[in-house]
Formats: sequence, C-alpha cells, structure tokens
Amino acid sequence: MAGLISLVADNISKLIVLPILSIIIIGLTYFVSRHNDEKIVKFYPSFIVGIVGLAIGIVAFFSLTSAIGLNLAWISVILLSNALIGILFAGIIGLFDDVKDYYKESEKVKRNGKK
Repeated sequence: MAGLISLVADNISKLIVLPILSIIIIGLTYFVSRHNDEKIVKFYPSFIVGIVGLAIGIVAFFSLTSAIGLNLAWISVILLSNALIGILFAGIIGLFDDVKDYYKESEKVKRNGKK
C-alpha cells in the first residue's frame, strides 16, 4: 500500500490532468446541449476528443518501443477515458431532457382533459 501511495505522490502532476479535462468536457457538453435543440449535437465534443485519442493511440501503438510511445499512449488513455465520460454525461442529459419533456406533455393532457 505504501508503494502505491508513493507512486501516486510521484506522478500527481500527470494524474491531475484527468479530472481537470473531465470537468472541461462535462462543462462543454452541458453548454452545447443547452444552446442547441438537436439531440446529437451534445455528443460532438466527446466524439472529437475520442477520435483524437484514437488517432494518438494508433500512433502510440506503432511507436510503443520508443521513448515517445509511452507518453503518447498515456495521452491516448486520458483522452479516450474523457471521451467516454463525456458520452455518458451526454446520455444522462438526454435522459433528463426526455423525462422532463414527457412530464410537461403529461401535465398539458391533465389540464386540458384530452391529448
């Protein structure tokens, strides 16, 4: 356990990038979803980050034995995990909006007495 704690303490500067980028992706997804009515648009930031992460991952795979290969692999893992976080967050926003619209429609039916 002490070895794990010392490993995290030594690499904290690399590990802090993950939550910061996650917050940026979540904020960008929220901003895009609130300022556009189309449902697919909220997935665009995550798709872009995922494509960039996949491209860097492919380059890292072919140069894995060089010094830059491991750094590129690390960047790829960070970008792909943040793309997954953004896609999941966009899905949650979509579910929330659909439930909200359903209850608004249900409330209109109750007031008018008909659909």
